[in-house]
This record gives sequence, C-alpha cells and structure tokens, in this order.
Amino acid sequence: MSALDLATRRAPAAPLRAQTVDHAWLVARRSAWQALAAEALTPNPDFTPGVIEAHLATGAGPGAGRFVAVARGDALVALLPARLGRTWLGLSRRAAASWLSPYMVHGTPLIAPGDTEAAAAALLDGMAEHGPWRLPFVGPESEAGRRLRAVAEAQGWTAALLSAAERPVLARRAGYEALVTEAWSRNRRLGLARARRRLSALGAVTVETATGGASLAAAVEAFLTLELGGWKGRRGTAMAARPASAALARRLFTLDDPLVAPRADLLLLDGRPVAASLALVSRGTAHLLKTAYDEGLARTAPGLLLEDEIIRSLHATGFAERLDSASLPGTVFDELYPDREPVAELILAPPGVSLGSALRVEAAKRRATTLLKRARR
Repeated sequence: MSALDLATRRAPAAPLRAQTVDHAWLVARRSAWQALAAEALTPNPDFTPGVIEAHLATGAGPGAGRFVAVARGDALVALLPARLGRTWLGLSRRAAASWLSPYMVHGTPLIAPGDTEAAAAALLDGMAEHGPWRLPFVGPESEAGRRLRAVAEAQGWTAALLSAAERPVLARRAGYEALVTEAWSRNRRLGLARARRRLSALGAVTVETATGGASLAAAVEAFLTLELGGWKGRRGTAMAARPASAALARRLFTLDDPLVAPRADLLLLDGRPVAASLALVSRGTAHLLKTAYDEGLARTAPGLLLEDEIIRSLHATGFAERLDSASLPGTVFDELYPDREPVAELILAPPGVSLGSALRVEAAKRRATTLLKRARR
C-alpha cells in the first residue's frame, strides 16, 4: 500500500452538515441529488429531481419548495422536501410537513445507505429548528422509516404514527397463473371472465402500452379525457379540470429521467380508449398513480380488465418486480394485489415539545373521518 493510499484511508470523513435550502441550491447539486435518489435506503420516486421539478414547473406543488438537506462534502446523504410552518397539529400548534402534492403518495425521506444513523441524526438536527413535523405516507417498516424513528426516539424526540394503513402491492410471482391460483378467489376469476365476454361482445378488445414519444403523449391525453368525463370531472377534481394539474400530467408522465420511467397502459374497444392507467416505474417498482375508465361501460368493468392486463404484462415481460397500487385500503386493489406495505403519517417533535393534546385531537379527527366514510358507503 502506498503512502498516499494509507493517508487516504486514515483521513477522517468530512463532517455532516444539515441546512434548510431552496430549489436553486439543489439545482446546483443536481447530480448529487440524482445519486442520493438512485441509492436511497428506501426508494421514493416522489422525491426524485424529475418529479419534484415537474411540480415546481407547473405550479401544481404546495408552494415554492424548501428542503432539509444533509451533505457530506459534495455528496448529499439525506433529503426531505418541506413545507415550513404551513400546517397544524391538533387545534392550535403549527407544524412543518413534508412537501407532498395530491399526486404524491410516498413521503419517506431520502437517506443514503452506509452510515445511516449519522445521516438520520443530522437530518433530525436540520428539522429541529422548525418545530414538530408531519410526514404523511411514510413507510414505518421500511429501512429508512425504521432507522429514522429509532434515532429520533434515542435522541428524545416524540415519534408517533397516525392513520396507519396497509397499501396493496403485488410482488411478481413465478407466473400469472401462479398468482391467480394463490391469491384470487373463484368469484374474482369468474367475474373477470364474465366482464371480458361482455366487453368483447361490443367490439374488438385490444391493449396498448406506451413508454415514450408520441404514443405516450397520446395515451396521457386519452387518460385526461376519460377522467374528465367521469365522476372526478363532475366534481371538478379531474386533472384536466385545472390548468396546473393538466400541465403536471403532461409533464410528469412524459418525463425524460434516468430514475423514473413513465408508462401508460390503454384498454381499447374497436380502437377507442375505454380505460387508461398511468404509472411511474422506478427502481424495480411500477407505481400506478392514476387510472380512469369510460363509466358508460361500467357493466363491463373496463378499468378492472385493464388492471388484469397490467398484471399479465408484469409476469410476461418483467417490466418491474413489483406493482404499487399507490392507494389506501378500500379499492379494487385489495382483491387484486395480495401483498401489503404499511404506510402511516409519522409525527415527530423535538425534545421538550409536548404533543399530548395535539395527538389526541388528531386521533379523534381520524376516527370521525373513518366513521363518516363508513356511513357514506
């Protein structure tokens, strides 16, 4: 070993530095941001440069965007997009929150592998100056989620989970038939076959997949039209109902990003789209973020048939190792996807900040919301 190699090996690692930064700071270090997102302990496509910048460019995100960042020299080792002092805990306590839009469903911070505990501790140091935090859609059992909670509790932080749920996911099996045999009831299989016969009686049924170029852009427009023509359009919550969200769909699902690959699947009847699914594929997982179907054909379940086709394609082509429904329990994915991934809202408060009453109020609000939803169903 040369003297230079020995000196390099003995040189102490650069110290970790936590700071609150704006997007311009990250743009100047975009390659470091890309590297962190590519190797983060728990992958999070919503915190990649492409997805964040699509929201900022279209005005679809919550504000201008701030970030708690932890750097070691030129490398980023932790990152949390943030909304500072713009939300509430309980009735009267202001809190910071992770920066999520209605079209983001993953809130686990990016934390680099390696010296994870030190990176998590530095991230908490950077968060501490902003008071208590709300982190929705965190994976509490994910590697990053577990490490962050453990370090927080060891340092005397309050760490509580609210709105715990299990998101339906599907890990690829040996084949489509293996999945069907293992996970789907006889009634589900018969129901799909019956829906397929009904739709086929109306015309030629085909499936198309687009991953780039003009075909992907056309598929996004087909989705926007289908969603606007359904109940979301009537409520004004369809993406095409607002210029910012329509622009986000067009940009987000046609990204040119090495970390996030857009994908669109269409079910067509005589060449006309009757169901559409938009997904972002990142680090082996396809996140099925948006779906829509022709509600005039509801009796033939075109949305359900398209999901079945996506599952078939997963096993036939291996375009991903896993499907993430990007939804909470209470949807058709409960039956289609047999696996589960815990998600929750993680509440964090620095030492000395009491949240007892605020947490009780939040828990009561969630119980009331759950009861209301059950009553409506």
